[in-house]
Parts: sequence; C-alpha cells; structure tokens
Amino acid sequence: MKTGMMVTEKRQESLIESRWVRVGEINTHYLAGGEGSSLVLIHGGASCAADEWRPNLEPLAQHHRVYAPDLIGFGMTDKPQADYTFDLFYSFFVDFLDALNLEKTSLMGHSLGGGIALRFTLEYSNRVERLILIDSAGLSEDIGLVGKLAIPLFTLKAKLKSDERYLSMVRNLAKSKISFLDRLPEITVPTLIVWGEWDGYLPVKLARTAHSLVNNSQLCIFERCWHAPQRERPEEFNQLILDFLRR
Repeated sequence: MKTGMMVTEKRQESLIESRWVRVGEINTHYLAGGEGSSLVLIHGGASCAADEWRPNLEPLAQHHRVYAPDLIGFGMTDKPQADYTFDLFYSFFVDFLDALNLEKTSLMGHSLGGGIALRFTLEYSNRVERLILIDSAGLSEDIGLVGKLAIPLFTLKAKLKSDERYLSMVRNLAKSKISFLDRLPEITVPTLIVWGEWDGYLPVKLARTAHSLVNNSQLCIFERCWHAPQRERPEEFNQLILDFLRR
C-alpha cells in the first residue's frame, strides 16, 4: 500500500431491528426487518429469536418482511412466574400476531415453534399463506433416543441454575404429549417440511409421515444434519426457503 493512501470499507447496514410490543401484560421482544410478503419465524424450546435464526434473518429479509419473536419466558421477553405449557406458548403467539395486526402471513417454526405453527395453521388456515416446519414438534407423542438421554441432563443443568421456567416447560411438555398427526390431512396451505437426516430428538421418519399426510406438501431432508438445518447448513437452507416462498 502506498504511503498516505486511505482505504475505507462501506459496511452494509443491517436490515434487522430489535423491537418491542406489548402482548397482553407481557413486554415482548422481537426482531423485524425487510420488505415484501410477511414471514414469521418461531424459535424452539431453550432458545430465542437471535440464537435460532442468526444466519437466516438477513438473507430472508432481503426478500420478505420478517418477524421473529422471543416467546414468553425466552430471550428478552418477560419471564413471569407461570405454568409454561404448550397452550401458554400457543396463546401467547396468537396474541403476538394480533398485537402486530398480522392478519395473514407465512409461518416458519422450528421444533416447539413448529408445533405452534402447525396448531395455528389448523385453527386459522385463512390467516396462513404458507407453512414451513423444521424438525417440528406436534407430529408424535414421543421423542427419539437422543432426546430421552439429553432432557435429564438439561433438567439437571436447569435445577443447578434454579431455572424454574425451563423446568416448568420440560415437565409440562413431557406430560402433554402434543400431536396433531391425525389432523394433518386438514392442512390445505402449501407446506414445506424440512428435516435433519440425523435428528435423534425428533426422528426423520416423522417428516416422511407428515409429508404423506399433508396433500400440498414438499419434503426436504438435509443429509448429515442434526436437529437444526437452519443453523447447520444456512446457505442451502435460506435458498430453499426463498425458492419455496417464491413459488
């Protein structure tokens, strides 16, 4: 470099902003950005919007208006003393959409978030443009061997940290055994089912079963991938989602 030469780099501004909305009595944090048709991203258990969707938000926001809430009890959203049941998470999510006046949107949910998206689609199909399920809960009353081995370890860690929110969630989700498998033929919106081949928590056979029951569905299995293809193979994943939403 020649003496006296100054090099400046132009940094691209982020499309994603941190925002807040009041959902009932709950101060709710969410990430939002972009323009175009709307897409709401629902994170899984023991996660939050920023952690779950970090490699996906910007690429998706280049083509769509994206919203990614921290569910009640997670991330920066309020963590009230409550019984953290699936019904609580679901009703909170419905109220979140109403608080933002999102009358119709596409939904993308991972794990627990997939179960929430699935139930919302079954109950409010007129409000869903397209549905994307990623290694989704709500397709079986049981979990895989890895999950059965891992949950006691996570529970012990939560006990040591006195994390009553997580302990309540694990107890209630274990008891509730949420499954919408018998209602899958009711789904009429275009649906994309994405799964990791090596998911030991929610086995890939659930994806194949769901695909056979949802008439207007596509199935994409990421080889050599575990429970979160959106983080493990982000570039391929993002392109898959954009292609699906573009059709």
